[in-house]
Amino acid sequence: MARIAILSDFDRAIGRSANLDKVEMFRQRHRWWREAAAACGWDLDVLDVAEILADPSQLRNHGLAFVDMPVLRPDVYRDLVAACESILPADRILDPAGDVERLLSLDGDYARLQACPAIATVRTARVPIPDDVADEIATPEDVERLIGAQLEPALAEAGLNLADGVFLRGFYASMRSQNPAYFFANSRPQLAATACRVVRGLRRGFALGGLAIREYLTLEDVAVPQDGTSSGGSVPLEIRLTFVEGKCISASFHGPYEDLTERQKTAVGERLLADGLPERVSDTARDLVAFGSPRNAVADVVFRKDDPTPVVSEFNPLYSSGYRVPTARAWSFANLSATVAVAAGYEPLDRAAKRRLAEHLLGGPWDDRGLIAPQE
Repeated sequence: MARIAILSDFDRAIGRSANLDKVEMFRQRHRWWREAAAACGWDLDVLDVAEILADPSQLRNHGLAFVDMPVLRPDVYRDLVAACESILPADRILDPAGDVERLLSLDGDYARLQACPAIATVRTARVPIPDDVADEIATPEDVERLIGAQLEPALAEAGLNLADGVFLRGFYASMRSQNPAYFFANSRPQLAATACRVVRGLRRGFALGGLAIREYLTLEDVAVPQDGTSSGGSVPLEIRLTFVEGKCISASFHGPYEDLTERQKTAVGERLLADGLPERVSDTARDLVAFGSPRNAVADVVFRKDDPTPVVSEFNPLYSSGYRVPTARAWSFANLSATVAVAAGYEPLDRAAKRRLAEHLLGGPWDDRGLIAPQE
């Protein structure tokens, strides 16, 4: 059996550049790798990406490397894989840089998915923007001057009517966590202004690639009751499908689950099992497998208001994906870590052993209120 190297960007996870809202999630992730290794007898190290980039020879005593969260810029991911390949064979580094980049980009696997009539997607217009062009954009007038001629043809090709409203993001990332209203447009002047904000925000940040102009959807939500000091209301009905080695191993609620009271969590759990939702989500998961979805990925599924059809909104690489429901987080991690261990030569874990591992990591009882039954 080979020693496993788990590679994580410590600075962005828990260091000076970390997002304070996510530090505990990343600390937990590092802790879970070590706890899983101890529980299962795996030889495993959690190492800093920066140190491996500076000195790949630290991998000489390892037989397998897995790149783990937080998500890396595509160019950094490629550089890291190249550094690992100076020590390890390419098939001993998970996952390949090309697979990850195609997943991250709305111009990659998601664009290919949109040609599949069996699966509903979000209509998306794409305007590639080279880095040197992005560097010249400082005002809405620059947007019109440099990429304005591409906007109308892209909208028309995607079947989008600007007056109906669109949401803007980059190929690789959105900025909606800052203030979603800043990234909406329903007129040409607003489109140029919003595009300017997106380009300026992402060109020096994570990555841009190009401008993705997406139809603005009014989404189905889940009613949650007033409970104690919580006023109740509604939360988005969003589902995260998780694929490990080409199999859908779980479907979980992907709204703000941990902000809810116990009574509200129960209401969400009941909604997930109502109105044929499990069957429709399972059909979408099977369609994605048949389509040839990436082997290790998540697919986020939403629902238009008053429309039961699941809509796949985006893909993300499994290595970078978080989960809102603690049980889903532990179950997905148990499946992922067991798969990495098998690649390193360790014995597979059966379903019961994975569940025991998930419960061990949770440190409490299994709670499936935020889950649709695992597909595995």
